[in-house]
Amino acid sequence: MSLQDDDRRPLSGAQEGLWYAGRLAPDSAAYNTAEAVEIHGPLDTGLFETALRRTVGEADTFALRFVDTDDGPRCHPAPDAADWSLHRVDVSGAEDPEDAAWAHIRTDLTTPVDTDKGPLFAHTLLTLAPDRFIWLLRAHHLLLDGYSYKLLGRRLAQTYNALAEGREPAPSGFEPVSRLRAEEEAYRNSERYERDRTHWARRLAGLPEPARLTSRTAAPPPPSCAAPPSWSPPRWPPSTRRRPASASRAPIC
Repeated sequence: MSLQDDDRRPLSGAQEGLWYAGRLAPDSAAYNTAEAVEIHGPLDTGLFETALRRTVGEADTFALRFVDTDDGPRCHPAPDAADWSLHRVDVSGAEDPEDAAWAHIRTDLTTPVDTDKGPLFAHTLLTLAPDRFIWLLRAHHLLLDGYSYKLLGRRLAQTYNALAEGREPAPSGFEPVSRLRAEEEAYRNSERYERDRTHWARRLAGLPEPARLTSRTAAPPPPSCAAPPSWSPPRWPPSTRRRPASASRAPIC
C-alpha cells in the first residue's frame, strides 16, 4: 500500500516543536514518555492482550507516523498500524522481582525511537508473581501527553472488565486526532488568536535576550525513571469492576 500525499497532514503546534527538537538528536530517547501500572490480583493475560489491542485500536494516535516533506513535517496513518507486539517479560524467578522489573523498565525507556518508521510506542506486561503484574506503556511524546495515559488506563480496565464478564464494553469516547487539528486550525484563523498574539507581543516587547553560555543548542538530556521510594500500591483485582484509578500508577518521565 503506497502512501498518498493526501494522507499527510500538518502537525499540531506542540507536535511540530517536538518533531524539530527531536531532529537535533535523532538517536536520543529524551522524548520518550512512559507509565507503569502495577496490577495486583489474578489476571487473564490472554484477555488482557485482547483488551489492550482493542484499546490501542480505538486511539488513532497510535497509528501515526511522521515524515519530513518539502512543506515541512507531516503525519500520516501507518498502513501497518496493527502490527505491534505485546512484550511479555517474566521476572518472577529473579532474586528480587521488583528490582528486576524496574531495571527492565529503565532500560526500555532509553530505547531510541525512529519517528519516520515507528512504531512510536511499546507495550510490555511484566510478571512479578502469579498475582502481581506491571503493564508498561512507553510512547514518544509526539503521540501522548500525561493526561492521555490516564484515559488509556481507564479505558483498558473498562474493556478488560467488560470482556471478562462476557459483555461488550461501552463506546470509548476517544476523539480522532483530526479533531485536535481542526480545532487548532480554527483557533489560528480566529480573531481570538489575533487578540492573543497582540497581547503577548505587547507584554513581551522590550525584554532583553536571554543570557546564553553558548551559541549552540544542546541535545536534550536522556530520560530517567525511578520507582517511588514509598510506593505502596493498593489492591486492584483486574477481574472485578472496581475503577482503574485504584491501580497503582507510577509516571516515570
